[in-house]
Amino acid sequence: MTAPGDVDPEVLDRLRPICRGLPETYEEPAWVGTRWRIRRRTFAHVLTVDPDRQAVHARAAALDRPACLLVFRSPLDEIAGLLSVGHPSTSRTGARTCWA
Repeated sequence: MTAPGDVDPEVLDRLRPICRGLPETYEEPAWVGTRWRIRRRTFAHVLTVDPDRQAVHARAAALDRPACLLVFRSPLDEIAGLLSVGHPSTSRTGARTCWA
């Protein structure tokens, strides 16, 4: 990890086969960290959040020290199932989708 938001390679090694297993998925660098997309729409974004650099993300995830954060996009009708698995999920509801 060399730049703000970079993710430990071991974390990426675990996420890549899961994300790339979906049809039409591709990986690319995000503004910080790494994201996976399907047809130009991001469905997962992983980054290391440092409360001193990304205060908004740190507050939303209740972080007081640097931590790896996985943000994903899902239709609202699937959010109940995703949240039922418990921590570490949090929810921010939008009009049509939810980033958890």
